[in-house]
Amino acid sequence: MILFDFSDASRSGIWYPVNDVIMGGASDGSLRIESGIARFWGTVSPRNNGGFASVRSKPINVDFSGYDGITINARGDLKTYKVNLRTDDSFDGIVYQARVQPGSGQWNDYRLPFSSFIPTFRGKIQAQAEPLHTSCIATIGLMISDKQFGDFCLEIRNIKAF
Repeated sequence: MILFDFSDASRSGIWYPVNDVIMGGASDGSLRIESGIARFWGTVSPRNNGGFASVRSKPINVDFSGYDGITINARGDLKTYKVNLRTDDSFDGIVYQARVQPGSGQWNDYRLPFSSFIPTFRGKIQAQAEPLHTSCIATIGLMISDKQFGDFCLEIRNIKAF
């Protein structure tokens, strides 16, 4: 199942930034679609106790029952990114995260099994949270954090379920 195909504007979805400026930080990140590629890019800044940049899709409300995970066709800058899944479309709350570190230069498919998504709240693991319910994925997001300060760029062709 294709979730986002950035070569087709009608299937690219609507994405918006959620950066550390919401808590006083100074990081900047956004997603721009050009020539069939989504670019999640910007700068992560340590100023004002900041340290993350992210983007999130508008609600998609997809049932992933029967699928094992998500594949992202991407190339990056050797930094580690997080793919975020939310089971509701509230602004804040539990987010399920899996890490991916796309290499630079070559396009590759990165498979993220749903079993690799860890429940977190504001960057802290929530061991008591329920496991990810794949029948009700409300939004998908991308994030860079973990003191990876400086410029970043992750390019994505598509996001699919497998």
